[in-house]
Amino acid sequence: IAVIKTLDLPAIWLTHRLHLLYQTKRVMEDCLGEEIGIVGDSQIDYKKFTIGMVQSLCSEKHKEFLKTREVVVGDEIHHLESTMWYDNFASCPAPYRFGLSATPCLENDGLSLLGMAGDIIYQVSAKDLVDRGVLCQPRIFFIRMDNVPLESKLRFSAVYAQGIVENEARNRKIVDVAKTFRDEGKNCLTLVNRVSHGKDLTALMKRSD
Repeated sequence: IAVIKTLDLPAIWLTHRLHLLYQTKRVMEDCLGEEIGIVGDSQIDYKKFTIGMVQSLCSEKHKEFLKTREVVVGDEIHHLESTMWYDNFASCPAPYRFGLSATPCLENDGLSLLGMAGDIIYQVSAKDLVDRGVLCQPRIFFIRMDNVPLESKLRFSAVYAQGIVENEARNRKIVDVAKTFRDEGKNCLTLVNRVSHGKDLTALMKRSD
């Protein structure tokens, strides 16, 4: 936002998440002291400084607007590997191009990031953000589990199912850890890759109460 204010040129800020659209709009308006335009969530309001959803801006009707942008900022710019993101960036002739990402890939398909936004000009580590009070200090625990005997020559999906999703000992350990944090008065979020795994863990947690 400081860069946008300093350059003081027609700018577009790209995002792909609805909550980031409104969060960024609110913060930009607080920092810049003016109303910020928006494209997305069934709204079209072009202004000097505008935030847009890449899903909405892909429409042909926004191409002329994108050609007027002299500054483009991409939030989560590693998504430039997708055609949707790339087309939006490519539609902006902006000489000032910036990207924000915690997980940039600068090889293979990720070369499009360098092509659209250039080299990395500033990096901040997780430790720096912890020291500044932006991130909380993480505490990471590893829990060892016994190996699960699997059939030979299985596909990955079958290995994952037997070793992770259907691994009763591992699932019970997950529930034990979640209950420990709950009993300490802490909120606990358990992430899974498969819906069936989430349902199994939910049922196991209910039975163990």
